[in-house]
Amino acid sequence: MWPVFRLALTEIKEELKTLNKPRKLFFVKTSKDSLAARFARIGECPACDVAKRSQAFNLKLLVSNLDNEDFRNRYKDSEGLCFPHFVMALELAADNRCLAILVDDQVSRLEKLITNLTTYIDKHDYRNNEPYTADEERAVAAAIRMAVGTAPLLS
Repeated sequence: MWPVFRLALTEIKEELKTLNKPRKLFFVKTSKDSLAARFARIGECPACDVAKRSQAFNLKLLVSNLDNEDFRNRYKDSEGLCFPHFVMALELAADNRCLAILVDDQVSRLEKLITNLTTYIDKHDYRNNEPYTADEERAVAAAIRMAVGTAPLLS
């Protein structure tokens, strides 16, 4: 399972390195007859609508503050964005500078994560006696969080 994560993350990282425009990433046109299009006509839950608008507002705020060095440093110290929110942020990036900041940061995070996944996988070899580091132990869960994000628990 872990080698699959490493391969997927490596492919995504390489795609991001060649990214020129935000709208080229993961763009899929939905046909009228697709399941998603049929469900879209049903309407949306008001709570889900509020949550989506809140996410969009927060991502706009994040992207608009990327020029602020203090904010950018705090963002780099955070866990970063999962891929779904990263793609949304790319769509909101107003200029190439913001786009470059987002892409460079995501590539850097992917490189670190791939390194931790690789050493975690390598240490599963029965001949290896080295203990896992904390980052290596968290690598699989971090890869999953980066790929799909985390859903808040509803109470």
